[in-house]
Amino acid sequence: MYQYHAKLRDITMENFYDKPDEVNSIRLLNSTQTSVEIEWDEPCSNNSNITGYTVYLNEEVLVEGLNELFYVFESLQPKTLYRI
Repeated sequence: MYQYHAKLRDITMENFYDKPDEVNSIRLLNSTQTSVEIEWDEPCSNNSNITGYTVYLNEEVLVEGLNELFYVFESLQPKTLYRI
């Protein structure tokens, strides 16, 4: 038990790491009949490095490791429902 308390004392908010929060504020910037441009705010990192974003379209990975805070979906079909 002493060993656990000794480790606990060494943890501070400066060296506590957790996974970053999820993106939760997605905004539509522009749309056409075949494209949609979105942007989002960088989420709280929780002292971890955000190395990139994963973009999904209809629950399938479209892009991994994106370093921008925006994305343009292209070649979409008119009058089709998409989930991003």
